[in-house]
Amino acid sequence: MEETGVRITNLEKRNIYISEEYNTIFVSFIAHVDIPKGRIVLQEDETINYKWIPNEEIYSFLTSDACVPGRNQRTINDLFGYI
Repeated sequence: MEETGVRITNLEKRNIYISEEYNTIFVSFIAHVDIPKGRIVLQEDETINYKWIPNEEIYSFLTSDACVPGRNQRTINDLFGYI
C-alpha cells in the first residue's frame, strides 16, 4: 500500500458488521502479502509504527491486552468463525 510499500497479493472480504450505536459499517478483510517485514517503509506524517504478527500468533494477539477491546471479538469471529 502507498504508506508502507506493502503490496497485497490476495484480498479476502470476511465479514460486514453494522453498528447502529456508532452509525458505522465495519468491513473485515484478510490481506495476504508477500514482503519481508524488514522491507516495510513508514511514510513520515502518514504512519507511526506497525506490528508484524505471524499467522501462528494471531489468536494470542487478539485475545491479549495489546488488541483494541471490543473489536477483537469480531475479528476472532471473522478469522476463526466463532466468538
